[in-house]
Amino acid sequence: MKYIIKESQTNLIFESDKLKNVGKLIDKYGLFKTSKKTGIPIKALVDKFPGKINAEEAGIIIEELMFDRELPNEYKEYSVDMDSMSGVIYWNLIDDAKPMEAFSVAATPFWDGGAHIPLEYDYYTADIHFDFESKDVSQESEIECWDFLPFNTYNDVKKWYITKYLPMVYLKVTSKLQEIRQHID
Repeated sequence: MKYIIKESQTNLIFESDKLKNVGKLIDKYGLFKTSKKTGIPIKALVDKFPGKINAEEAGIIIEELMFDRELPNEYKEYSVDMDSMSGVIYWNLIDDAKPMEAFSVAATPFWDGGAHIPLEYDYYTADIHFDFESKDVSQESEIECWDFLPFNTYNDVKKWYITKYLPMVYLKVTSKLQEIRQHID
């Protein structure tokens, strides 16, 4: 049975002796399962119990932040969007200098609760001398993220996304794009 708990009720739980029980649930099940069992939002749990955010929960928080539009949806010449059905984050080239060029990469942090960012290069398309050329560039790589875990707060996850995730993925994606362009020329 799941209970719906309002914000005012959440505060009552945190101010009562039930706080110890919530802490034990987090230790036993983690933040996400405790949130589901109690109905207390993850953000409220994280604020009261810092230092408990593992890779799986960081991924869920990033998904929530993307859905709530609290994270950038562009980084340099790429749009960064989350597919709302799958939770996959896609990087798509939006270079105005080369409007007929397209490049897409799936790069979802902490996919399946792992401490990594899998990068799946989907396709590259370019209009080269009016000869539209498309390349299937299906390849994969990943970026390890063990050094960043666990996160302490909700804002730590947001800060990591902006200051670490975006630049790390950008470097990998840009490097791969350069490699593909060299093979075409």
